[in-house]
Amino acid sequence: MAVLYPTRIQELPDVPTFKELGYPQLSKAGWFGVWSRPDAPVEIQQKLRDVTLAFFQQPDVQKRIRALGMEPGGAMTSEELTADLQEAYQKQAALLKSINYRPQ
Repeated sequence: MAVLYPTRIQELPDVPTFKELGYPQLSKAGWFGVWSRPDAPVEIQQKLRDVTLAFFQQPDVQKRIRALGMEPGGAMTSEELTADLQEAYQKQAALLKSINYRPQ
């Protein structure tokens, strides 16, 4: 048994990470994302971001996140999220190619 997170998680302190077990490629933190329309006014996008971040900072919400086996983390900028999604896409594509996956 191992966790996918890059570090051990609070709810399972004795469970190692895949990285610790020699699988550094299996290291990814879970996350939540909130999107708006790309043409939404910048002020609306910023308000949505502020409200969302405030929500996730609430102690009860942080407790619920931990109960799901996740660790509350920091916020990403739009640019960081885009880069993260592109990296995940490339890794998934490489994995599928390595096993000669063909959709049916």
